[in-house]
Amino acid sequence: MNWREQLRDASFRGIPFLVKTNEFTGGRRNQLTEYPFRDEPANEDIGRMARKFTLEAFVIGDDYMTARDAFIKALEAGGPGELVHPHYGTRSVVVNGEFRVRETTAKGGMATFSIPFCEAGKMVQPTESVDTSWAVSKTADTVTETSVEDFSTTFDTKGPEWIRAEALGHINAALDKVRATLDQAAIPVDLVSQVATDVATLKGEAATLLATPGTLASRLSGVIAGLIPSNLSDPISVARSLFTYSNPAPASSPLSTMGAKAEVNAEAISGLVRRVALAEAARDVSTVDFDTYEDGLAARDLLADGLEDEAAVASDPVYISLTDLRVAVVKDFASRGALPRLSSYKPAETLPALVVAHTIYGDASRAAEICTRNRVRHPGAVPGGMSLEVLTNE
Repeated sequence: MNWREQLRDASFRGIPFLVKTNEFTGGRRNQLTEYPFRDEPANEDIGRMARKFTLEAFVIGDDYMTARDAFIKALEAGGPGELVHPHYGTRSVVVNGEFRVRETTAKGGMATFSIPFCEAGKMVQPTESVDTSWAVSKTADTVTETSVEDFSTTFDTKGPEWIRAEALGHINAALDKVRATLDQAAIPVDLVSQVATDVATLKGEAATLLATPGTLASRLSGVIAGLIPSNLSDPISVARSLFTYSNPAPASSPLSTMGAKAEVNAEAISGLVRRVALAEAARDVSTVDFDTYEDGLAARDLLADGLEDEAAVASDPVYISLTDLRVAVVKDFASRGALPRLSSYKPAETLPALVVAHTIYGDASRAAEICTRNRVRHPGAVPGGMSLEVLTNE
């Protein structure tokens, strides 16, 4: 097939025209950098240049004015259009600037166009993504703020001295619980020391802070927040014992006015401990990369259930913030990429871990993972008939 047979009938937006000459330009974009006291420059390739097509086109005939006007209308229309180029085929192009039309009486019945076309390309729109971890952290702040405000309006030690003594006892009991929580958690020694110091300091100042419930609540919530380091792999293990914390019932009868006040104070302290512990655990869980889907699901459910239970006994502002945090926790877990899931595999005979790993994953380098997860005594002999816990991406 010769070149004439390969030419196509030219048109733009369905309007046909004839072509006298055409010019194509392209190339590469390079950022040239020249350095002092160095002879050779540096070139950084930053992509292909836009392809441009300049056409010398014409319409001709006794009724050429109708064709001319239709062609002008097509060229002036907004957005990209389909150009059938006689040499380069079908292209999506835009008119790149000014086109020109020439008409002469010497050559009547014809209008000549000079048209700069440029490939249209694609308009890349910005994409939106939600930082669900940030949303959890922000909502956790709101839970703490509303809990502190609620405490400051409900906690009241005005009255006989025993009211203050009982409230102080409940505060000390809560601080003792926080301190005991540290003893059970595998966290850095320096953090244990810092929290223990904060607990002792607050115990020493608690009697004075009884008169300023807002400050007392802020200090107590700060101690609880300090329990969980941001890089802990399992923050729930530290705080979960506080999710259901409750002070013992006051010694006085709740039927009396002062007895009812003592009961409200005790619950205010317990509620503050629970809510701040839940908020801080949710904040830190949102930054954890779980090993398995099941680990993440268990953490999500524990937090969601705890927040729901706490919301059921909270005042309206605290209820709203706890419910918002529960929603944020669920969304955060749902937004995470696919996590490996736990499955089981039972080798028919005793085999080296390398063989088992290759059989399961096609990757012998995961032998150590299988041995560690299943506490295999010797990597050279994974017992046959033993059900192994393995990770899959299904």
